Amino acid sequence: MSTQTVCQFCNKTYKPSRHNAHHQKYCTRKGCVRRRKRLRQKKWHNERYQNDEVFRKAKQGSSREMMRKRREREARTAADSDSNSRDPTHVITGLVSQFVDEKDPEALQEYLNFYAHRGRQLSQSVHHPGRSP
Repeated sequence: MSTQTVCQFCNKTYKPSRHNAHHQKYCTRKGCVRRRKRLRQKKWHNERYQNDEVFRKAKQGSSREMMRKRREREARTAADSDSNSRDPTHVITGLVSQFVDEKDPEALQEYLNFYAHRGRQLSQSVHHPGRSP
């Protein structure tokens, strides 16, 4: 006679293995197996971390090194984004693309050339009031 048992993780019933029925607490569904493995590995790691000084020092050192690398990478990324975001060329290009509602780089370049020409004409008329554009 086969008895059904309830899995302690997913609360679904399952038929335990006939060899392990006396201590089997979890079903064999993928999620429950992964969760059980993760808990087993976490328990092993925590026990070893508590009891093995060499293991603990190695983990602390590697963690410190990874955080140092991460901070360096974030600082580089922040410096790069700050320098690029303040470049007036990028800002002006973004504004022009927004104003003319254009995303095509070639068409946008034509607009930028037109506005640059227009800007040169206006600046010449400001510096030389007798000229007309």
